This record gives sequence, structure tokens and C-alpha cells, in this order.
Amino acid sequence: MFRAIQFVLVAVVLSGTCAVAQADNIPLLYNNTTGATVFDDNFEGHALGLFANQVTVNAPVGTWYARGMNDASTDRVAIVTKTDGGSYGGSPLPPAGFDANEGVQFLSVSRSDSSPPYALGTGVATNSGTGDLLTFTIAYHRQMLNDQLTMDMRDSNGAVLARIGLTSTQQINVGTSDLGAWQMLTQTSNDNAWNTLVVTHINGSSGWSLKVNDNSFETKTASTVNLGNWSQVYFKNGDMPSGYYLDAVVPEPSTLALLVTGLIGLLCYAWRKRK
Repeated sequence: MFRAIQFVLVAVVLSGTCAVAQADNIPLLYNNTTGATVFDDNFEGHALGLFANQVTVNAPVGTWYARGMNDASTDRVAIVTKTDGGSYGGSPLPPAGFDANEGVQFLSVSRSDSSPPYALGTGVATNSGTGDLLTFTIAYHRQMLNDQLTMDMRDSNGAVLARIGLTSTQQINVGTSDLGAWQMLTQTSNDNAWNTLVVTHINGSSGWSLKVNDNSFETKTASTVNLGNWSQVYFKNGDMPSGYYLDAVVPEPSTLALLVTGLIGLLCYAWRKRK
């Protein structure tokens, strides 16, 4: 009887361990209602260096389209590592001890002068339906003082549904498509560190819920003019020299991982008792 129980426990432990070992990053834009990924990239599969100017680049789910590179300015969108993070855009290398939030590569959006660069992530529009609950999850790290980053949440036609601004004062704002009404959250970012931003939204509504790191969600009302289905995310630097690092987020330990740990302990206890 003990051997049968032992076999079951070992099988569960091994299967659970494999599941944990194979855990991937949290998708950038995920449909909680259907379980479909709308857009995703952990930046690990791209060649290092600049995104080609105004050329579509494939992502694991969806595509990228970027502007502001390969010109006389130092405005850049690039895939970098911690050792070459300052090679594009004239910005400094990451600080000592800096590492990617997930894997070894991440996205750098840097502006020094000229017009701001941008990166547009276009997801699979058919994976985002009216009434579906979607979640956007991303890690971000400020690269220089006074950094500003704007993120537009758009539908498949490019219409802005909501605009989120990470400001130089480490605050997060939610605005509308006309930039007329910024709403400030009570939570702020951590300077010189990776932060996790989570945004949830029900397609067809004007409400957007946001949280940074371990804070609670705050719900804001964005534009009521455009109520399409969310399938695009647009990253753009602000109105002054700035730079941001962006990366995917590693999932928190799941209940399964905790269960596996408990089962290992139980198996060891049973083995010792039997001896």
C-alpha cells in the first residue's frame, strides 16, 4: 500500500515539477474570458540590435512595427542585454547589478532628441471579442532621470481606447485619446528597479483598472468615444530626453508549485517513518 502511495506522490511531484520548470512568462496581452493570448513577446527570440525602421517584425504572438531608428538622431528602439543596453540611443549602460526581469534580453525605448520613437505591438484581433476581459502585464525600468513613457491601448483599427503615462515623478496617469484629462493614481513606481504594471479592461467599456507592483487595483474611466476591442499596445517616449527598459513578467509561484513542495515534504516524512 505504501509503495502505491509513494508511486502516486512521486508521479505528481515529477509532473508538477515539470510544469513549474516549463512555466513561461505572463503574456503581454491576454484574454481572460477565452484563455487566448492576444499579443506576446518576451524579447528572447529576437536578434540583438535596433528594430528595423518602419519594418514589421514578428513576435511570438502578433507583430511589432517601430519608428525612430536608423536615422541621424539618437532615438532608438532596440533589443538589448544588460551589457549592451547603452549601445543604442546614446543612453548610459544599465546600473551595476541590473539584469533583465525575464530571460536576458529586453526592449529599450530611448529618446535623446528629434521626434519620439515608438514601438507598436499588434496582436491577433480575432482573439479579442466584445465583452471579453483582457489583462496587460509588463515590467518596466526607468533608464534616466525625467524619463517619460506613454502607452496607448488601441483597437485593431488603431483607435486609442486609453492612454497610460509613466511620468518623470514616478506617477502613473490614465488619460483619454485627446490627452485632455489625466487621472493620477495614488500609487507610484520604484526608482532604479523593475516595476510590474497590470492593466485590466472589459472590451466595450470605458473602465480601466491598473495596479503597480503589490498595490491594489484602481479603476479609472478613460475615453468614451472609442469603445473597440483591445488588440494593440503602442509605446512612445515622452516630450523630453528619456529611456525605458521593458520586459515580460515572470509568473509568481503557483498553487501547484506550493503543492509540489508540500508533497515532497510529505514523501520524505513517510519515507523516514517507514525506516
